[in-house]
Amino acid sequence: QAGCDTGEWRIDGECTALDTVLDASWHRIDPAGDTRCAHDTDYTFWVRPGNDDILLYFQGGGGCWDQSSCRIGSSFYKQRVSPLEPRTYRNGIFDFNNPDNPFADHTIIFAPSCTGDVYMGSGVVDYGDDVVVHHRGFDNLMAAVNFTIDYAPEPASVFVTGCSAGSVGSAVAIPHIIDAYPDTRVTQLGDSLGLIFRLPNDFTSFWGIRDFYTPTLAEFAPDYSAFTMTDYYHGLGQAYPDHTFAQFNYQYDNVQQRYFAIGQADPRQFVGENLPIVLQDIADSTTNFRYYIEEGDSHCILPSADLYRAEVNGVPALDWITSIALGEPVDNLP
Repeated sequence: QAGCDTGEWRIDGECTALDTVLDASWHRIDPAGDTRCAHDTDYTFWVRPGNDDILLYFQGGGGCWDQSSCRIGSSFYKQRVSPLEPRTYRNGIFDFNNPDNPFADHTIIFAPSCTGDVYMGSGVVDYGDDVVVHHRGFDNLMAAVNFTIDYAPEPASVFVTGCSAGSVGSAVAIPHIIDAYPDTRVTQLGDSLGLIFRLPNDFTSFWGIRDFYTPTLAEFAPDYSAFTMTDYYHGLGQAYPDHTFAQFNYQYDNVQQRYFAIGQADPRQFVGENLPIVLQDIADSTTNFRYYIEEGDSHCILPSADLYRAEVNGVPALDWITSIALGEPVDNLP
């Protein structure tokens, strides 16, 4: 880390040795390198110390792809990190006073979203008319990944997850975490963005994307010129056959209606019909992928009180997600 000695990270504004005992509250991490937010502001993330089980969480924050959607003030994506970012989260897995919360005592690394590239970008893109975006999502993601590895060299387990854009972030991060912890139980769950990259996308000149595959994954992952999430999860499953990958989605997700059903006569029907097809396609091609579809139109269950209420076919969402984190077998639902 810039300005800090080896074995130190900048925590709460000070260069701090990673074996320093921190209290069980949120502590700000200021990374160095190419980390930035969309409009050239600082990127920070947080750690909340707990036990030897690690939860690496990537925040949602939308995405942008052209001059209109990427402009300053656009409602399509989150553009900066708030100084109080994780402290505004008090429900779901962040309800630390709830005795039913299986993650309350975990060490949590909270990585915010602020780049409009679902944690895939690694460049600066000029969209014209003074719309310049620092798509540094992958650089930000890897800062959180590298901190996790440095901070917890021998964890009991690692659960990599995230909401919306962070759902993609969790899938991008997971191979780097698996490779770092070959003897540790590592699992992944993407929360609420199943329809993204449903059709092939050419990433060779998109968001300044550079190679984000691990060497282990590269042999199986899709070509960057024709990327789909189905092929990506298929590659994950082949590259890491002893690990579990998963997604939770609401079948009529209102946010996915906004992003993926543009121009459709009935966005609700479009998402409701296509989301199960996409998830089943992944499951059909990948033996270690699981999905849970709740019939509703909300978006993201992990930071929501709905985590303790949702149920499909008699299986509570909380139990199913907990089983994923524990590496226990689960069925696809519904």
